[in-house]
Amino acid sequence: MPHTAAVARDANHVLRGSTNQRERRIVAPGRAKEPPLPCRATNHALAGTALDLLARAVLRSGALERSAARDGAGRIVVGPGIPPAMSIERAAVARIDVMRPWEPAFPEVGWRELAELCLLLGRFEQARRSREAVQFAVERVREAPPTLAGYTGALVDADAMEDVATAAPAIAADHADLRKVERLEFGPPFGLSRELGGADADVIADDLLLDFKATSTTRIAGRSELWQLAGYALADLEDEYGVRSVGISALRWRRRWTLPLGELLERLAGRPVSLEEERRAFASMVRKSSPAYASRPPARSEGQTLNGSQ
Repeated sequence: MPHTAAVARDANHVLRGSTNQRERRIVAPGRAKEPPLPCRATNHALAGTALDLLARAVLRSGALERSAARDGAGRIVVGPGIPPAMSIERAAVARIDVMRPWEPAFPEVGWRELAELCLLLGRFEQARRSREAVQFAVERVREAPPTLAGYTGALVDADAMEDVATAAPAIAADHADLRKVERLEFGPPFGLSRELGGADADVIADDLLLDFKATSTTRIAGRSELWQLAGYALADLEDEYGVRSVGISALRWRRRWTLPLGELLERLAGRPVSLEEERRAFASMVRKSSPAYASRPPARSEGQTLNGSQ
């Protein structure tokens, strides 16, 4: 997929609200060009992870039920027995569902608590991704009470909470249209997710796979972001989710760029493509380089799919 630069340039024009773009695929038409919501958090990465989680939480009940935070919480081990973070993660998810932030009448006073909970879950999600994040969290919570309040007090910084709480109402308003779709899949895994290190998307809304990006810089979509979208779609080997369009929602820029999946692949490749053939080629490449696949036991039958179902 060598033709990334032109696609990224077009995507960034739309996501930044440029007025000279021939393909204006903005879901919120009529929004005046304006600067992005600034990031005032010291830890930009954590704030971005929290905004990603919040963007899901404001859509529908159960949005965070199986986020990466659940796995990350199990890595924050502070003593013998089950890590307290595991039950605390469940308590945070349950509290968000009780708050019902997807409701149009969600009270303004609730944004700060929602931001705090999403930042806590963001810490847990970071622990799933890196050893350094695990070590940081362990040091912070070692002397903290093993409660939801104790862990939020230890792991959530005030500047990050202010940043996420300030951006939250705009993010909820910008994605209100997704609440009306028939099907929402949160953190959906794909047929090749295990071989790809646990890769899962942010959300699939009907047939649209949407990835959330929380950067406030002008470079929103680049090679890695576009390849990520393509990789998710290709990893769905059996077309379980029926993805037909993909896109990026720039949370701080308050804009969305979408493209039919076939068009994205053809523009990246610079040639006509067959989705089925590209998925087979992608699977072959991933399997050859994946220790996870090499360590799998033989399939039980010829009809067994990659995810173990018949």
